Amino acid sequence: MEEKQKVLEVLTSEVVGYLRKLSYSESRISQYRSAWLRVAAFMEENDLTHYSAIVGEAFIYHLIGDRKYDNLDRWEKAIIQCANTLTEFLETGAVKFRRCKKFRDLQGTVGQTMRDYITYKKSYGISDITVDGYKLCFQHFLSYLEDNDIHDVCSINLNCTRFKRHSELR
Repeated sequence: MEEKQKVLEVLTSEVVGYLRKLSYSESRISQYRSAWLRVAAFMEENDLTHYSAIVGEAFIYHLIGDRKYDNLDRWEKAIIQCANTLTEFLETGAVKFRRCKKFRDLQGTVGQTMRDYITYKKSYGISDITVDGYKLCFQHFLSYLEDNDIHDVCSINLNCTRFKRHSELR
């Protein structure tokens, strides 16, 4: 079976039309376009004229380099998701919704404090969306603490200020 391939500009135009039919916001579509510019630059650097699943995979490996996926920045993971969207649309003519929740348990004594805080806030009737937001922020912060060998709430001090606020990660 022959591999599907298409000129990148044609493919991205088709995907944008599809995303608009699904009522994606223009700002989200703009994020996709920005990521696809990175794919286009990669293709130009490698003298590639048509996008295919193999090209998408090569771009992702180029972006990741010798790092683990878990060590990538959030924006790099978003670029990978946008490249995978191109491949998925090229292969299937559709894009699946990706509203699945990934949740890693908040482990350790700091994680227990975080879970206790969430339980406390739930007692006031906060929404599930707010709970998910707390969990996501706590996951990022807990990961930062673990990376810096901080395992106790009492060890958190002003020297931990290198942690970027959630709003700065965007």
